[in-house]
Amino acid sequence: MMDRSGNVEDALPPGTRIEEFEIERALPSGDFGVTYLAQDRSLGRRVAIKEYLPREWGGRRSDGSVGPRSSSHAKDYRWGLARFLEEARTLARLDHPRIVRVHRVIEAWGTAYMVMEYVEGRNLEEALQAEGPWPEARVRTLLEELLPGLVLVHAAGLIHRDIKPANVMLRSDGTPVLIDFGSARYAAIAHSDSLTSVLTPRYAPFEQYQTGGKQGAWKQGAWTDVYALGAVAYRALSGRAPAEAPRRLEAAARRQPDPLVPVSEAAAGGVSESFGAAVTSALAVFSDGRPRDVAAWRAQWDAAEDGGATGEDEAGKDDGGRSGSLAHAGSRRPWIRRAARPVAYGAAALVVVAGLAFGILTVFSYERELLFDDAFSAAIESAGDEDTYRITVSSPGRLTVHTTGVTDTFGELLDASGNVLGSDDDGGSDTNFRLTWPVSPGTYYVRVRHFADDGTGDYAVIARLAAP
Repeated sequence: MMDRSGNVEDALPPGTRIEEFEIERALPSGDFGVTYLAQDRSLGRRVAIKEYLPREWGGRRSDGSVGPRSSSHAKDYRWGLARFLEEARTLARLDHPRIVRVHRVIEAWGTAYMVMEYVEGRNLEEALQAEGPWPEARVRTLLEELLPGLVLVHAAGLIHRDIKPANVMLRSDGTPVLIDFGSARYAAIAHSDSLTSVLTPRYAPFEQYQTGGKQGAWKQGAWTDVYALGAVAYRALSGRAPAEAPRRLEAAARRQPDPLVPVSEAAAGGVSESFGAAVTSALAVFSDGRPRDVAAWRAQWDAAEDGGATGEDEAGKDDGGRSGSLAHAGSRRPWIRRAARPVAYGAAALVVVAGLAFGILTVFSYERELLFDDAFSAAIESAGDEDTYRITVSSPGRLTVHTTGVTDTFGELLDASGNVLGSDDDGGSDTNFRLTWPVSPGTYYVRVRHFADDGTGDYAVIARLAAP
């Protein structure tokens, strides 16, 4: 973290020796550690050194060592240090020219240091600022260089979580190298409610806005990096980064146009139909609308010309707990993918995601056809650990309401007069409650009581109306 004068807080001074490495200066760093440019006095080369220094849990002591801020932080500090070492050793085992190389891992002064190659050159963001948008062929070449390395990263059980132009270094010959992995940083965030999410707006999908391990239906995976790759492609093609995921989510909730200008319109030099569709697929707001991994995304690039699988063939696969994909009634908006599996005629569903990181409650239509119109309201009443939602049913059927997420919930279905029709608090292993009731056209209410330790109510309500 830099202060106003550009100095990195708690950084070791130039000239400090860490075994055979002598620090030249601190580089721009975040809240989880400090990165230095250093000289390897043994081999006569420059290296980059990342030091574990989580500012929420640890701090610099007068002798230059690092340790927990207090005895109450000691457990978290040690846990984060173990994750840092685990990531460093995993990266050290990867050998790919497009992934920054880890030369050594040093444990000293109460902390740990990851010694990496120092990549000379400029990053992609600097190149784009200097040159303007790139043509499609150049963007594809860049990504094709990066994808095989990222496949190795995912196979090793890591997710980068911070892919952006500033983290893509370009060597003097133009070949890219991916730097600054954020898996250990994310693990620390997920482990503790005291740390806030570290992400780059416009390049992070919405699931990265969930903190403290409360992902619920917003599980992260290789598809999280796919979103960021799509955002990088969009930035390179258009000259501007895509709209932020929370803003797009809110627009969907309000049934407003997606604030993301389609890449087919934004690309300064134009874009082929297939590659434009692949970028759009990568930028799907919900993870179940994206390819499951980078290999599946790469297969989409030429799918339209080759008659191969499209983005919809990837929708509906394992997504860490979500079922189906999102689409507005009668909408063909590609930013919210239609369900790939068959949907029974007349089926409809709505999902309300509550307790989100940025403090809004959103409403979406699920699957193909919307029978409720805008009748499923936001919480019309909220008091402490209880929320009430309204559903207006326009045709007879069987109404099923259930919750997903990590928060324990108890649910009741009420008629328009407030009479309780049914209640449940244990709908199965993947839901907190499930209610199914025959309904006629009219107004109904769902009352949800949630029991989160921190009171945030991090859960999702899903309602479906099926034929009688």
